[in-house]
Parts: sequence; C-alpha cells; structure tokens
Amino acid sequence: MTSVESISQPQREDTKKVRRVPGSTYRLQMHSHFGFSDARSVLPYLARLGITDCYTSPILKASPGSTHGYDITDHNILNPDLGSEADFQQFSRSLKEQKMGHLLDFVPNHMGIDPEHNPDRKSVV
Repeated sequence: MTSVESISQPQREDTKKVRRVPGSTYRLQMHSHFGFSDARSVLPYLARLGITDCYTSPILKASPGSTHGYDITDHNILNPDLGSEADFQQFSRSLKEQKMGHLLDFVPNHMGIDPEHNPDRKSVV
C-alpha cells in the first residue's frame, strides 16, 4: 500500500511554481471493476478526443467493495481495490505521456463510518 505523502510530492528539478489550468476534463468513476490499469487503457482515446485532464473519483482506501470511493476509511493509503502502487505509478506516467493532468476528487470529510474498517472512527466511538 502506498503512503499518500509519497505520491503527492512532485518530483521537480526546478523550484518554480507551475500552475496548470485544465482545458477540458473527463471524469472516471474508479471502483474494483475499473481501477488504475483500466483508467490507463482509456487515456489514449481521451487524448484523441481533446481531453486535457482526467478527473477521478476518490482513490484513497474506501470501504471494501465501494462503488463510489466516498466512504474513505484511510486517508493515508491508496484504495487496494483499484490496484497496486505500481498500477497507480503506471497510470500517472501514462497521464504524463498523454500530456494530461490529474484532478483528484478529495474531500477530507468523506469518510466511511464502519468502525470495522475505519480505525479513526473506531477510536472515537
């Protein structure tokens, strides 16, 4: 499982701030039957359509079997239902190869309340 901190820190040689403004976006609904590898496979098609940025539903660890990802159980790791860290890294590289950006649907208060799968919730209940 991947630490979100390790994937969220850009690796840049220069320290200039780069601001990317999306031109056109396409939303991909990530779930166990459409993960990082599946998303990667549609990128060339989206690029041919003129899509500049891929907008994905949440990719952080959600309740097992979640079809939407908004029931996050751990904001610190990727959702294993979507694939491995290597799958995510390949997806990210493919975005770069297609000259596409990645918009991530991330809202800190989106959390699943199942105490069995959410240790933070379990600690306060």
